[in-house]
Amino acid sequence: MADNLIHILVLDDDPALLAVLEITLSRLGGNEVTAVSTADAALTALHRQPFDLFVTDYSLDDTRYNGLDMLRESQTLPSKPLVIIITAFATLEITLEAIKLGSYDFLTKPFQVEELQLVVRNAMEQIRLDRSNRELRLQVTTLADAIDQLAVRQTELIERLRQLAESFGAPREELPQMAQSLNGAAVFGLQRRQAREKLSGYARVAETLLDEVRKQQSQIRLLYECGCLGEDDYRRLMAGKTARS
Repeated sequence: MADNLIHILVLDDDPALLAVLEITLSRLGGNEVTAVSTADAALTALHRQPFDLFVTDYSLDDTRYNGLDMLRESQTLPSKPLVIIITAFATLEITLEAIKLGSYDFLTKPFQVEELQLVVRNAMEQIRLDRSNRELRLQVTTLADAIDQLAVRQTELIERLRQLAESFGAPREELPQMAQSLNGAAVFGLQRRQAREKLSGYARVAETLLDEVRKQQSQIRLLYECGCLGEDDYRRLMAGKTARS
């Protein structure tokens, strides 16, 4: 989701309890609560938009569904919400089945408002942690991609330097040591901080290499303007081709 709110869906067919749940959860802050009183309305909401947390009563006024059915349905969605089931019938069989299906937690009726707030706060903290982990993985992936792209560019720049140096008869071993040291640079497996530093260093090296290319091109242009290079040789050298190619 684009916003930082935690989106919570609440299902209970008891209007009074539904109102209590909605008000209590809204007061926690940092969330947006959608309250519905029927299983059909909950299923419609789940398929219309992703929710981070789904709080549902086990016993519903609908012979087709109970809380475990709602849990099962919610876990088939691309964005699986954490699910808290409220029940007055916390049997071992129901508990084990809920755990098997991936329920985050249980609340047994009757419960205190403070107990509800604690369970939901813990769920919200877990959601925030999961979000942070996803964002971190995305940043690392983006950083690795940027390093890959820069490595390709570096290879192109180094090859350009080699071509320009050879056009004046300079041996390869006299190329700038800095450019040679880039070959085979290992960037994978670095810690995140090290990868950032490496990426910053690569950017500086790339700029240095570009400066080297500009200097070589300036020298070629000077030779051409002085009449030391013919038109064909000038164009060939500026294109990075040697006289022997």
